[in-house]
Amino acid sequence: MTRTLTRLLAGLVVLACVLTMATPLASAQEDPYGSTTTTTAPPNLEPTCALSVTAAAPGASVTATVSNVPEGQTVRILFDGEEVGSGTAEGTTTVEVSFVVPQRPPGEYQVTAVGVSFAIACSLNGDASFSVLAAGTTRPGGGSGGGPLPRTGIYIGLFVVVAGALLLIGRTLTADSKRRRRRASRSTGTRTRAGV
Repeated sequence: MTRTLTRLLAGLVVLACVLTMATPLASAQEDPYGSTTTTTAPPNLEPTCALSVTAAAPGASVTATVSNVPEGQTVRILFDGEEVGSGTAEGTTTVEVSFVVPQRPPGEYQVTAVGVSFAIACSLNGDASFSVLAAGTTRPGGGSGGGPLPRTGIYIGLFVVVAGALLLIGRTLTADSKRRRRRASRSTGTRTRAGV
């Protein structure tokens, strides 16, 4: 039984190593001298602005999240050129500003985050315009909700590891069971012959 468990654990370790090596690392390359160099660009430290939604009716609350703001800098949020909110980066580089969509006729408008050293368009998923909807409408097409859909599904690597482990356990248990039956039948046959 100990031998079976040892084989099982060895198989699981090998399977985990193979799966780990199969997933590429963040473009890291090893040189002949043993050091690792990365070819990934340094993080973008330019300010960015993301909106919680890109479509709402007048009076709805929207949150603008501005990241990579120099500490201590005040950020103003402009809706079609009109200031609708502001916030200051205090002890952090991210500023969240909630604002109410002003009264505007339905259509496309620009939301901008303005700081001392930057002025950037706010967006959600790269869409740089904000849609003002007719009163009582929550999103284009008349449906409710907003924002991206949640990610559903499983991590395929985990699924493969679990499936491989279960197959290996099943194979090992089946082989053990066959071995025990053979031993039992041999010892029964030997006893019968010896008793005659």
